[in-house]
Amino acid sequence: MKYIVVQWKYDDREPKIYDHSAMRVVCSNHPRFKDGTRFDYGFMGIASDEGYVVTVLPSAETLNPIWKDGYFIEEPNPQ
Repeated sequence: MKYIVVQWKYDDREPKIYDHSAMRVVCSNHPRFKDGTRFDYGFMGIASDEGYVVTVLPSAETLNPIWKDGYFIEEPNPQ
């Protein structure tokens, strides 16, 4: 499957817009969108037209623990 996973990342080097800085690629098999590169919203349409599934994760501070490094993991078994 073609995929790109991005996450809102805070970066003090960039101006903050709407309480977060920019979407950054967490993992991808797209040749252009390498891990750590910026993913502007305008690329969403391009990636989609090329057949890529784009997953947008919230910032690490609000990320659900069932996601790890851009991958969905099994929920912990409550005890």
